[in-house]
Amino acid sequence: IYKEVNRTITVSDAGLATFACDVALDFTSVDGIEAYIAKEVSGDIKLQKVNKVPAGTGVLLRSVAGGAKAADVPVATTTDDVTNNIFVRGTGADVATGEGPYNYVLGKHGGVVGFYKAGGMVVATNKAYLQTTIAAARIDVNFDETTALTLVNSEKRTVNSDVFDLQGRKVANPTKGLYIVN
Repeated sequence: IYKEVNRTITVSDAGLATFACDVALDFTSVDGIEAYIAKEVSGDIKLQKVNKVPAGTGVLLRSVAGGAKAADVPVATTTDDVTNNIFVRGTGADVATGEGPYNYVLGKHGGVVGFYKAGGMVVATNKAYLQTTIAAARIDVNFDETTALTLVNSEKRTVNSDVFDLQGRKVANPTKGLYIVN
């Protein structure tokens, strides 16, 4: 009987990757790659480092030195608590953007790595996407070692905001064009 002892994983040259695996993995002694789950806490998204990831759990992988990195990760026999993780394992099907919960995929646009609205993108079963109640055009990834690891909600959109035209008149039903919000 064949028993798998390692799984080879890779992080792209962006230094980040989403990942999900069909077996539990132990990142405790892996050199140069860390795994994080994400949780919503008081309107923010916080990353929490995990060492022993349960099978099927979506995570964000980080190359500690930045840039591309590959490593063999041992299969875990026990796992950490990943309750309330908002990374969702891909299914190989389209992921809708929707109006809540909101879905975001990891990408790089204009040189900026972050989570962008899914917009019908396909997420493979070995990848993950972020599903949150927080609405934003983009969610940036910030690793701040002194306070906490957080995903910064940039370009935050406020629901039911007042909209004005360029002459300063309040607009009830905006159509195509330029408007001022708040």
